[in-house]
Amino acid sequence: MNCSYCDGKTNEMYKVNQLGKAFCGNDCYDEYMSECDEAPDDMNHPYIDDYELMRLNYIDWLENWEADLLAVRGIQVILKADEMLDTIDEVFEEYSDYYRAEGDDGIFAHEIYLYMLKFKELQKKIIEWRPKRQPPNQNVCAVCQSIFSVKVHSKSMKNDDALFCEKCKQAYYPGIFSEGELKREMEQYNNLKGLQAHSRKKDWPYFLRKIKRSCRYHDIPFPDWIDLNYEF
Repeated sequence: MNCSYCDGKTNEMYKVNQLGKAFCGNDCYDEYMSECDEAPDDMNHPYIDDYELMRLNYIDWLENWEADLLAVRGIQVILKADEMLDTIDEVFEEYSDYYRAEGDDGIFAHEIYLYMLKFKELQKKIIEWRPKRQPPNQNVCAVCQSIFSVKVHSKSMKNDDALFCEKCKQAYYPGIFSEGELKREMEQYNNLKGLQAHSRKKDWPYFLRKIKRSCRYHDIPFPDWIDLNYEF
C-alpha cells in the first residue's frame, strides 16, 4: 500500500489513522495530521494506546530478534529462543480480546489483530531459526558445536537429525515434534498416572519447552500440564 501523505511505498514501519489512511511512519503521519483540517482526533480514540504499544512492540521485535539470538551460544540459544517465545505469548494474553474478536471493532482493533497474526508468524521464524553452520558443509551441532555425522543429510530446518548431535537431542529436546508425534506425546502424558513425580526429572523442563514450541508451530492449544514444574 502507498502512503496517504507522500505516496511512497509503505513497509513494516507503516502507521494508520482511525479512518484507515496509511502512512510511511510517524513523520508522514504527523505532517498529514497537522496539515489536514479534516484529520480525525486519533489521540482520543479508545484503542489508540493499545494500537501504538502493539505497533511499536512489533517493530522492536522485528528489528532485534535475530541479533538477540546471535548474541548467545550453545544451549543458551535454545533457552533464549524459548524465553522470547514465552514473552510473545504474554502479548497474546494481554491483547486476547482483540484476537478472539478478530479485530472487528474498527481500524485500530483490526490493526492490533493483524499484528497478533504477525507475532504468530514471528514465533514460527524463531522456532525454525538456527545458527549458520561453521565450517560449511559439515554437520555441526547447533548446541555444543561438535562435529557429527548422520546417515541421511537433510537441508530441512525442521529435521533435527541434521542440526543436533544425539547427545544434545536426548538431553535438551531441541527443535519441534511433528504434528503426529506431538499428539502422541500429549495423549501419553494426559493419561499418565504419577505425572507429578515424572515431572521432577531433570530433563522435564526441556521437554515442556519442546511441547510448547511444537504446539505453537502446529497451532495446537497447550495441554493442561504445560506449566507443571516448567521452571528450572
